[in-house]
Amino acid sequence: MIGVKCDRYMEPGWYRVQSESGQNLTMPTSPIPMYSCGAKYPIWLNGDHPSLSGDIVDRVACVATSKSTCDHSYQIKIKNCQDFMAYYLIKATGCNERYCFGTVMIIICSLRFV
Repeated sequence: MIGVKCDRYMEPGWYRVQSESGQNLTMPTSPIPMYSCGAKYPIWLNGDHPSLSGDIVDRVACVATSKSTCDHSYQIKIKNCQDFMAYYLIKATGCNERYCFGTVMIIICSLRFV
């Protein structure tokens, strides 16, 4: 797949994730399909974001593969910074894995041949 990116070489640390326009983005909290977020194996948040400002929680980030929506996982931390979420992320072990942020749109097409 052309243009696939990975988080194998990222530095472990706290990240605030924003879109190019400056909108704060969060990790999706439900399973997402392979090839989402520019990765063969996207990583999604298996749990909720902290609801109170200042709270820091430990969470599991799952790697979606063809075998399972949570084939393997990473331990991460999330801090509610009132106006945005900050994520303590570690590097992915595989180069086909990438943390996913923002809205993942799934478009289902049905083809009808006449």
